[in-house]
Amino acid sequence: MNGWIWTLLKTAFWVALAYFCIRYFIPAWRRLDLGRRLPGLGVGWLLLAQALAVLHSLSVFGLWYMLLRRTGASPSLRGSFRAFVLSLLPKYVPGRLLTHGVRAKASLDAQIRGTAISASILWEAALGLASAGLVGSLGLVFGGLDTVPTQLRLIIPTLTLAVPIAAYVGARHVLPHRFRRWAGGVGLADAPGPVAAGVLIYGSAWLITGAANWCLIRSMGPVAPALFLPLTAALALAWAGGVVSLVAPAGLGVREGALYVLVTPWLGPADALLFVTLSRLLMFMSAVLLTAGWGAASVVGGRRAGREPHSGTATDPDPDSP
Repeated sequence: MNGWIWTLLKTAFWVALAYFCIRYFIPAWRRLDLGRRLPGLGVGWLLLAQALAVLHSLSVFGLWYMLLRRTGASPSLRGSFRAFVLSLLPKYVPGRLLTHGVRAKASLDAQIRGTAISASILWEAALGLASAGLVGSLGLVFGGLDTVPTQLRLIIPTLTLAVPIAAYVGARHVLPHRFRRWAGGVGLADAPGPVAAGVLIYGSAWLITGAANWCLIRSMGPVAPALFLPLTAALALAWAGGVVSLVAPAGLGVREGALYVLVTPWLGPADALLFVTLSRLLMFMSAVLLTAGWGAASVVGGRRAGREPHSGTATDPDPDSP
């Protein structure tokens, strides 16, 4: 029964997204004549934006790898990176179960403990949401997010504190002892200090994606450097909205809608619509480039290994294997 309900929700999401595109997005794109602006975008700024977006994805991997090691695991860098890269494109499948399943399966193939995998994925989400709240709070304090409703102005700082505290208390004190390793109660949440540090480290990664999207706007025309902080805050809040919408794959549609509302006062309707479209393409292309790069490197590495003589020595077992 639950499976049918979930399938119905996913189908309803795609129908609603298709209706929105046909009813609103495509007519608005044509009415604003945005297609004619694409050839005039600054190629250099676009390439810089894409390079920064890839760098942001790599920083997210570094943070996830840090979480794995914090659990006490000793994962190989290559195996962990393979698991991370292979899970990027499955984000665009509704429900998010596939992306976590792919990462978990590839991590197990790399002989990473199941407890380390589950704890790292849980805390990756918790620290990501908390850092988004932190960056959004800074945007509210320093101005620029005038379109945020009053109710959300209270929720955003609460998100920064409530999510990591709830994850810490739950992992350390609420769950039965035998389940605490699966939630990071051992290693990741040994003390509040590392949790707070994780929020700050994750928050710093938002600076990279803020810079990438600032370059994206710069490719459309002149933009003030002062827009960087409120833009970064808007991106963090829009991402958080996409995360909590479980049905939307990779926050598709939800993130763009929230981002459009937040940036329209700065850019105007036409540039805002063009920007949110290009911003999603930037994220998608980062996943494509990393996946394709890993695939090409694996093919080249496999051919080189095939030409090398086999040593016949056995590989030492991974200490993290179950």
